[in-house]
Amino acid sequence: MALDVGRRVLAPLVAGVVLLAMFVGVERRAPDPLLPPRFLLDRRRALGLAATALTAAGTATVFVLFSLHLQDERGWSALRTSTAFVPFAVALLASGRVAGRLIRRHGAPAVTGAGLTVGAVGLVLLALLGMNGTVPYAYGLLPGFVLLATGVAASFAGAAVLATDRVPAERTGLAGGVHNTAMETGPTVVFALVLGVGGDAASLAVTAALFGTAALALRLARV
Repeated sequence: MALDVGRRVLAPLVAGVVLLAMFVGVERRAPDPLLPPRFLLDRRRALGLAATALTAAGTATVFVLFSLHLQDERGWSALRTSTAFVPFAVALLASGRVAGRLIRRHGAPAVTGAGLTVGAVGLVLLALLGMNGTVPYAYGLLPGFVLLATGVAASFAGAAVLATDRVPAERTGLAGGVHNTAMETGPTVVFALVLGVGGDAASLAVTAALFGTAALALRLARV
């Protein structure tokens, strides 16, 4: 059984790596590549894409872990579990509406870094208190949910600007496509890697550390 599962997991992974290597090889030889290697080497764009992937991964991690925790560990119904995420959605929408004005005033790098920092604090709170069933929702989950949602909305807005601005007109479609790819990579590849570190609290803590590292990189890079 374990061998069969291993094959079902490893075979797609190996196939994906091989296909990715083939794609890179073809692109390097093509006279007009679909994705020029130099396009991803731009420091500003690379940091924006990394922040996008992390933001999406953090959101997915929290949604999956706490959807299961609230129902399996605390015995909540599906309706009550869904209701628990309403403040998350409200904070996400509110922060997203303000993010544009903040970006115009302070710049995309500053807003992205601040968002990642706030999100990291929310993840730390969830790692420390969220999985403890004896801590009430109002103290153990709500603060972390609100802080994470506020941070990821700001981070995502700023990262989208970093990943797509200052791009030649003929490359705007490519920039948007690469940004969408990063957004899908977060809840798949990064999410899977984070879950592989161990327990739920550890996964949240590692995600928080990644948020903090990305925020520090943005600050040091001065893009």
